[in-house]
Amino acid sequence: MGLDPECIAGERARAPGLSTREVIWGADYDAVLIAAAPPLPTILVPCEGGPSHNPAEATVPKECSAEAQVLLEAVLDYHRRRAERREEVAA
Repeated sequence: MGLDPECIAGERARAPGLSTREVIWGADYDAVLIAAAPPLPTILVPCEGGPSHNPAEATVPKECSAEAQVLLEAVLDYHRRRAERREEVAA
């Protein structure tokens, strides 16, 4: 599944002080079903110690808060860019 490069770049720009990397995974998340519709990035929060989809999975609240902020800023930026494009088309 191809994720939107512009959204990925936007998320990285909004994550100062957080480590970022592109990850290839084989899980079929809901994103697969809607990938053709809106531009699509995915934000993954690291699990303590590494295991995910496992009873031992745990995430530090500070990580969740930081990633939620990245998501909020990415959504607001996406809507700002769309509004700018609409204005350009209307002009």
